[in-house]
Amino acid sequence: MGSDAQSRRVDVAPSAFGQPVKDDARLIVRRIPNLGYNVIVDLYVDGVAVPPIEYGRTYEGLLPAGRHVLSVLPTPSPKWPGEVWQMTLDVRKGQTYSFTAMGDGSGHLILKGA
Repeated sequence: MGSDAQSRRVDVAPSAFGQPVKDDARLIVRRIPNLGYNVIVDLYVDGVAVPPIEYGRTYEGLLPAGRHVLSVLPTPSPKWPGEVWQMTLDVRKGQTYSFTAMGDGSGHLILKGA
């Protein structure tokens, strides 16, 4: 696969919550390139680690309806504080929730709604 095609490839990960249900919601988390090649976004859903998001990658998974906590942590974190950032997400069945993992301008990694 050429480098152009490979850079557009999206990794799709299974749900952290088991088998998909018809009414599950979709969670999409993109990683912006300017975080750096060596920074990996560690994403947690309700404290459960999902596949890390590396340079040029996107996470896609399923969430059951209800309240969830999304957390991100940059690793390794030479220029980023090693603090976990988190948010609460009230998920409705059948919806798609899309976020971008990015810096907040003060050196912290956050998820911003798309």
